[in-house]
Amino acid sequence: MRNIRSSQKTPILFVGFIRSEHAARVFDVIKQQKPSKLFMAVDGPRKNYPSDIENIKKIRELVNSINWECDLKTRFLDNNLGCKHAVSTAISWFFEHVDRGIILEEDCVPNLSFFNFCSELLDRYKSDERIMQISGNNYIKDKLKIKDSYYFSALNDIWGWATWRRAWQHFDLSMPNYQEYKKRKLLKKYVGFRDIASWLEIYLDRAASSSVDIWSSHWSYAIARNNGLTIVPKYNLVKNIGFDGTGTNSQNDSWGYYDKFKTVEIGELSHPNIISSNRELDRLRFSVIRKTDPRFTFKNIVRRFFTRINLSIKKVFND
Repeated sequence: MRNIRSSQKTPILFVGFIRSEHAARVFDVIKQQKPSKLFMAVDGPRKNYPSDIENIKKIRELVNSINWECDLKTRFLDNNLGCKHAVSTAISWFFEHVDRGIILEEDCVPNLSFFNFCSELLDRYKSDERIMQISGNNYIKDKLKIKDSYYFSALNDIWGWATWRRAWQHFDLSMPNYQEYKKRKLLKKYVGFRDIASWLEIYLDRAASSSVDIWSSHWSYAIARNNGLTIVPKYNLVKNIGFDGTGTNSQNDSWGYYDKFKTVEIGELSHPNIISSNRELDRLRFSVIRKTDPRFTFKNIVRRFFTRINLSIKKVFND
C-alpha cells in the first residue's frame, strides 16, 4: 500500500452486491476522497445464480486498489441475506464502529461536493435530535424556490446519504407500534398532506407485513415516528445509475425518469434560519414521485381498481 495520506475524515460505508460495473464507478469516486475510515459490505451470492459469484468477487477485489492510509473494515457474507437484511445489518455494523458517516450503495455515484456537504452538516447537526438524515438527492427542477443551500423535509431519499448513530438507533425492522401509529393518523400530521400520507402508508403497510425485500420503508417509518427531518440539498449531488434493468427493486420503466437528473457541485453552504419541514418543497417533490412511482402509472392504477372490484365481488358471495 502506497503511503498516500487520507483527505476525507468522515467514515464511508460502501454497500455492494452484484453490479460490479456500477460498483467500480462509485468506488472510483470514493478513491478520489481517500477516506481515512472505509467500511465495505457485500452480500453473498444467491442460490441458482452462478453469475453472482464472479460479480461479487469483482466487487470485493476493489479493495485491492486502495493506495492510501486507510482503516479498512470489510463485511463479506458467504450466504445471501437479501436487500432488506444485508443493507440494514451492514449499516448497523457500520455504527457499531463510528458515530456518524456517509452511506453509498453500488449504484449511487456522488459528485465530489457531496462528501463535503455531508461532512459539514454531520458536524453542524451532530447533537440536534430533530435531524435524522442528510440526503444527497434533489429532484425538484425549480431551484429558485430553494433559498438556501438546503432545506428540511419530511420525505427522504436514500440514493447517497449520511446519518448519525443516534438516529440509526431508532431503526427497527419490527416497526414497533406501527398499527397504533397508523390508527391515530399520525403520518398525515407528520407529512402535512393526506395524499402524501396515503402514498407513504402503502409502503409502510407492505414493510410491516414483511412482504417486500426492502429496508428503506422501515427507515422512513423510524424518521416519521420520531418526527425527524431530512436535509435535502439545493442541487442533486448523487446520480443513481441503477435504473437500467439490473437492479432487484427498480425494474419498472417509470423509475427511469430519475436518469435525467445530473449532479451539480454545491459550493459554500448557506444555512436555513428555521428548522422545520418545508411543505411547499415537499409537495414539489411529491409531484415528481407521481411521475415515477409505479403505483401512479395508469397500468397499475387499473390493476388495483380491478383487484378491488374482484375482492368486493368475492366478499358479496362469501357473505
